[in-house]
Amino acid sequence: MACVPETICTHLTLGTLDVCPYGKESSCSTTVENDNARRRHHRAGNELAAAAAEQRRRWGYSPELMLCDDPWKITKKLTQSDLGYLSRLLISKDLAEDLVLPVLTPEQRVALYQNGTQILIWDMDTQSLHYLVFKFWVSSRSYVFIDNWTKDFVKRRGLKKGDEIKLHWDPYKKCFDFSVLYSN
Repeated sequence: MACVPETICTHLTLGTLDVCPYGKESSCSTTVENDNARRRHHRAGNELAAAAAEQRRRWGYSPELMLCDDPWKITKKLTQSDLGYLSRLLISKDLAEDLVLPVLTPEQRVALYQNGTQILIWDMDTQSLHYLVFKFWVSSRSYVFIDNWTKDFVKRRGLKKGDEIKLHWDPYKKCFDFSVLYSN
């Protein structure tokens, strides 16, 4: 018996065949199995679509379209206060809450409001690894990267007012990638 269009043949064949090459003794799946597989596939597709939608909402890009979209959603033109004696990089509240907080562990989120949480930063331009502390400053109600910002980034990279930097969360390395987009 040949496979009918509503069923799936479980035999592997090369080429395109409209019927099962094994005839009556075929172990083609039944329509019920096909319907169950279709429902499972549909549910899995919905879960993937929801995850992709969350990625698009948070980062503004889809992992499936990464080659077409710019993943660098945290960009900042450096101000004098980012380069001054406070030794901190100020991140806007919206960017921090949309793009940084969601990638932190629950423990890191708690620490964020106390002493801060250590964040791994990979400088893509110089291929070097650094640590900064991400913290919420209650006094100014702002999010900042502190500790070693001036030493490891401003001085080492020769950053100046007006330079534009970019950050991107790398889910595979579990760290932020850093790069200088534009330098005066």
